Amino acid sequence: MKRLNPSLDSPRVSSGGFTAHERKLRSVLRGLIEKSDGIIEAIDLSTDQFAIETAQLSAATSAAEKVLKFRK
Repeated sequence: MKRLNPSLDSPRVSSGGFTAHERKLRSVLRGLIEKSDGIIEAIDLSTDQFAIETAQLSAATSAAEKVLKFRK
């Protein structure tokens, strides 16, 4: 990929060919991806918990409706 500003090539390091800025950016992006994986896992767990609680609430509501209909 050709750089728009050739002066950006001067701080290149021999270990991997990335500038310090690019290494930091890659490190931050790696951390962001790891954190997003944790967030996705937390959302999945809370969704599962919500589904369970919703099912329990639905069962309780159904039971209450039966009792109320029986008393009419």
